[in-house]
Amino acid sequence: MAYPSNVGPYGFLPNTLEGFQPYAGATRYLPIASGYAKNIGYGDPVSLLADGTIARVDSSTGAKTAWAINPIGIFMGCSYTSPTMKYKVFSQYWPTGTSASDAVAIVADDPQILMKVNLTNAGTAYTSGAATLADVGQNIGYFIPTNSGSIVDGVNTATGNSAISVDLASKNVTVTLPLRVVSMVQETALSDGTFVEAFVAYTPPNYTVTQSGTTPFAVSAINVVGGHAYRNPVGI
Repeated sequence: MAYPSNVGPYGFLPNTLEGFQPYAGATRYLPIASGYAKNIGYGDPVSLLADGTIARVDSSTGAKTAWAINPIGIFMGCSYTSPTMKYKVFSQYWPTGTSASDAVAIVADDPQILMKVNLTNAGTAYTSGAATLADVGQNIGYFIPTNSGSIVDGVNTATGNSAISVDLASKNVTVTLPLRVVSMVQETALSDGTFVEAFVAYTPPNYTVTQSGTTPFAVSAINVVGGHAYRNPVGI
């Protein structure tokens, strides 16, 4: 058989639940603020803002080793009344700056979702020497590419899909990394036996305890960061 080339970044695709239970495709409908000025692609992680609307978790480019805002789920498309056509549009992605007071995002928000992802070396596709089975269980970050051609705000505007990949170069046991590798995708293994796709889960929130004294021991602060918004004890 012919081995596949690297399939390229496509964001986060909900696949199964923890324990590889079937994922039934449940989603939640959450509003997008009219005029929200960033593209949001199919497969992008999104957060819930204080006003109840959703936004991209991170809109800056480059390698990411933590969530900028705790994610509430994965963007799976949206609907809104077109400001030019004046009828309801069902779109693969949210085009930046769209004016629509009825805009709604479709979000896969289950914190137990395992997501299929493409692995890159800080955005560079692997043709060999990619992930191995020894990488299962590692924590890992992700990568948002710079604007180039149809890639704008980390979204491929030609397809409507996210252009985010998971950055294998960041793999570590560091607790603050946002994702954990659960297993590899066998079907797209390269000819050298390494893997360019994996299933990942959200890592849990990280707790940092600040000590204020030793005699007696005292705690001055407990800081909680990261993790899925539903799993974070300080709330969304």
